[in-house]
Amino acid sequence: MLSTTRHLAVAIREQGREPCRAREPEGVVVSVAQRPGGGPAATACCDALNFFASNVSAQAWTEDHQAIPGRVAGQRQAEEIAAQTFGLLLAL
Repeated sequence: MLSTTRHLAVAIREQGREPCRAREPEGVVVSVAQRPGGGPAATACCDALNFFASNVSAQAWTEDHQAIPGRVAGQRQAEEIAAQTFGLLLAL
């Protein structure tokens, strides 16, 4: 299993009409996964959602955790998934 102490930063904030996106390092990806059995997001998804410094690290984690089905997504795709999943909740 790969492990790193590298710090990651992801920021998304609204500036005018377009969101301002920043990430460091540039290759940050997200492992979007869900524990089998469903249930509230807090128990099914939150501890299975992970950020990685690279696609290689994310793929290694995914292979080491095959019991937790998911996929690796870049920042833009992860934002789309988050909007679909939590958009209505965040609009309240």
